[in-house]
Amino acid sequence: MKILIDAHKIGEKHEGTSTHLIGLYRALMGLKPDWVFVFVGPFKAAMQEAFGTGDNCRYITLSTPNKFRRLLWDLPQLMRREAADYTHFQYISPLWCPTPTLVTIHDLLFLEPEFKAHFPWTYRWLNGLLFRLSAQKAKILCTVSAYGQNQLSRRYGIDSQKIVITPNAVSAQQMSLDKAKKRVAGYALDRFILFVSRVEPRKNHKALWRAFETLALHKQGFKLVFIGKKEWMDPDLEAVMQQSDPSLLEAVIWLDSVPHEDLWAFYRAAALFVYPSLGEGFGIPPLEAAAVGTPVVCARNTAMVDFEFFPYLVDLNQPESLEKAMNAALNDPEYPAQQIAEAIQNQYNWSASAKSLAQAIEQSN
Repeated sequence: MKILIDAHKIGEKHEGTSTHLIGLYRALMGLKPDWVFVFVGPFKAAMQEAFGTGDNCRYITLSTPNKFRRLLWDLPQLMRREAADYTHFQYISPLWCPTPTLVTIHDLLFLEPEFKAHFPWTYRWLNGLLFRLSAQKAKILCTVSAYGQNQLSRRYGIDSQKIVITPNAVSAQQMSLDKAKKRVAGYALDRFILFVSRVEPRKNHKALWRAFETLALHKQGFKLVFIGKKEWMDPDLEAVMQQSDPSLLEAVIWLDSVPHEDLWAFYRAAALFVYPSLGEGFGIPPLEAAAVGTPVVCARNTAMVDFEFFPYLVDLNQPESLEKAMNAALNDPEYPAQQIAEAIQNQYNWSASAKSLAQAIEQSN
């Protein structure tokens, strides 16, 4: 079995699709040492660091990161030359595919009526067309959650039983609480509430800001920490910020990014992790926080309805639900942190996802 993998994201900015590809193929290469894996992308050193230099893998370097050349020329030519059994793409495959494709589409949030306003119309139109074409011609179609499976089946008329679920997984970096607190002390932090996500309207930072203000947590010595790039500031969030008391503004910390080990220190040292997103194709940050033992309050919607192990899953449509859940979690001496961490490791691990993909490939071949 020979698989060609479009790994163009490896070496660019870090995001969920990169994490998914790395975790999945590290596990799959260990599971199937007799298979051949050929990774294709413009950043060879980054690919080698991500996937290793085992006997069953090799790398092809693209001359340019240009996506149009990659999809219209480079990859179709490589597919024909390599004659792989499958070529794996995330979201979009070339219009001309000389060999069978395996396509992972993480979600279709941009097509849902309640989320359309969060995506430019050009993005919705173009990707709506390209995702559909890629999904319908894929020999194997994958997604990361039952929610994504339902979306793909409903939107594209594909039997849900033919859509393979390969969930994201959590590879938690364990760290003692003392060590974590020492690392975050370098950011002048002690007691804090944490939210990790890029800033855009769908992520709903304003709900957490309001809840933090309503509970007057800054007056109790807490700070509110947002980690993530400000990609698309929500006008409603800006209005809330402008109306806030100066003492609250001083208690809010914005960090575009932090080093990898520091991020795990933030997860571990936080008094509470809150994830009030309006919609997710998966939603990995609350799982990462919970995997290291931190109490979590999480929105209950879209793919996150699967996180039934969280005692504080919030219906954001209910008035004051977020504030009540945060207050309860902060004052819960019996929060089952260890039980939740074990449930996450059992349910979301790359070995299980790799086995699901391998089985689909073997049955389809």
